[in-house]
Amino acid sequence: MKDPERDKIPREIVAQALDYASGVEKLKPDKNARIYDGLRNGQSLAADFEFRFKAKLDDATERILGYLLTDRDWWFRESCERLNQTLRDWMSKCWRILV
Repeated sequence: MKDPERDKIPREIVAQALDYASGVEKLKPDKNARIYDGLRNGQSLAADFEFRFKAKLDDATERILGYLLTDRDWWFRESCERLNQTLRDWMSKCWRILV
């Protein structure tokens, strides 16, 4: 039987990665590239991406990714609104039963 805890990332690491990601997402792409270039002793983010994935991002791919990433949290807002309405409905039914 496989251990369910095996190969899991500790919560502290996930939390730290999310914390970093939340800070990085607020930066403009050129600022991210400058930070990366500085940490990698002048190596280019674009060049390293190209080397790692053996591909360049063409204009169409960049445009599509930009679109997806700009409004990536729409589903979260929608889910919260639906949850809020569900909770209101549930509380309303419970209140009628109790009263």
